[in-house]
Amino acid sequence: MGFLGGGWIEKEDLERAIADFADAIRLDDKSAAAHYALGLAESANGHRDRAALDLAEAVRLEPENQQFAAALKEIKP
Repeated sequence: MGFLGGGWIEKEDLERAIADFADAIRLDDKSAAAHYALGLAESANGHRDRAALDLAEAVRLEPENQQFAAALKEIKP
């Protein structure tokens, strides 16, 4: 994932992962990858509505990215 939050996901500490991905977005709110990563972490933590918002932002920022679109479709069929 390229963000510190990825390490927290591997350690199954989703709250820390979410906090780190949110920090990454505060530093660069145009990072589609950060929105995508936050969306995945939110989804894994059971926050589907928040996950859908971040995944939708990732798709808006990089509409050609099929991985982002597929993740959003999985959350919001």
